[in-house]
Amino acid sequence: SDKIGIITGHRSDDLEKALAHREDVFFIHNPYYQQGLSTSVHRAIKYAEEKDEDLLITLADLPFVEGDDYKRLRSAYVGNPIFASFEKIYGPPCIIPKKSFALKHKMSGDLGLKSLFGVVDLVSIPNAAKDIDTEQDLKNF
Repeated sequence: SDKIGIITGHRSDDLEKALAHREDVFFIHNPYYQQGLSTSVHRAIKYAEEKDEDLLITLADLPFVEGDDYKRLRSAYVGNPIFASFEKIYGPPCIIPKKSFALKHKMSGDLGLKSLFGVVDLVSIPNAAKDIDTEQDLKNF
């Protein structure tokens, strides 16, 4: 799809109003967001399954990841789960192939995507190491 799907939960109305001018986004509400991040991932996978497409996932708190970072991730994708690597760890953004969607039942609560796979491909995206999790992080930004 050429549009960006945004999974919403807490304060979804505020987010949808703030991005109403964007024609390149659409929203998928997650009424179960309080049960953990995995419920949002489940919603995204359900959408990708319906479209029969692989799934690129990123998080809203990664404002330093740039377009070129996503292009590098996409270019390195060869059909296996691929994650950004940074500071000797890895995480989102990532691409999950549709062949791996059946593993979603193993995720619950705040258990992340990484827990589903034994081996993943990695691409260096140092910008993914910097996220905004707290108000102090935002002030430092």
